[in-house]
Amino acid sequence: MKENNADDLFRGRFNGNSDSTNRIKLPEKYIQTIDTYHQNRLVVLYEYSFREQNNIKVYPVIEVFPEDSYKESIEKRLKDESFLKKLITSAKTQRIEIDKKGRIMIPSEMREETGINKKTPVKILGNLESILIFERSVGEKFLINYKRHNISTY
Repeated sequence: MKENNADDLFRGRFNGNSDSTNRIKLPEKYIQTIDTYHQNRLVVLYEYSFREQNNIKVYPVIEVFPEDSYKESIEKRLKDESFLKKLITSAKTQRIEIDKKGRIMIPSEMREETGINKKTPVKILGNLESILIFERSVGEKFLINYKRHNISTY
């Protein structure tokens, strides 16, 4: 398995749509990174926050639990209490895969929580190690809030 470098992290802002089968097409550069480094293995969780807008967060499985350095990864993630709390306590964490057309199927409970249904416009944001997916108007508000606070991660 290849080691990630800065160019292979998830970066950028993209508009998309949930299609008639409730699948969301990921940007091609994300698909290439997931295919090259993460063997098409993803985990998705619903993230609710009082300060931020509700969103769906997609992590490559290898970023969550790398096979080669399982112990080191767990120790590192244990230090990140918020990540661990979200991952372990979220009953809504599920594994997903990318289909042959580069789309992911978001579980129905998560779509309902975020308002992403058939043919819903979405905002896809690269967050370095993960991908955030919002209903588009919510994603735009999220970006405005971050811009207001001079945070340039997105």
